[in-house]
Amino acid sequence: MTQAKFKTKILLKDSLREMPIGSKLTIKSRQFKASVVRTTTTDLKCKEGYLFDVSDRGMIDEVVVTRIK
Repeated sequence: MTQAKFKTKILLKDSLREMPIGSKLTIKSRQFKASVVRTTTTDLKCKEGYLFDVSDRGMIDEVVVTRIK
């Protein structure tokens, strides 16, 4: 009998939607590139009204996302 191999997929949009207002989320570059995070937050802002602050200032391999609204 062989073991089933499950793949877990992290959905960036769902993770950002579930963030409470004022909380911070650190995303490593190996999970999502900074440009993808910025594009996703802009998309959520335009289509659904969420507001995020994305910062990679002073960080080498990660991005910090703060939910504002």
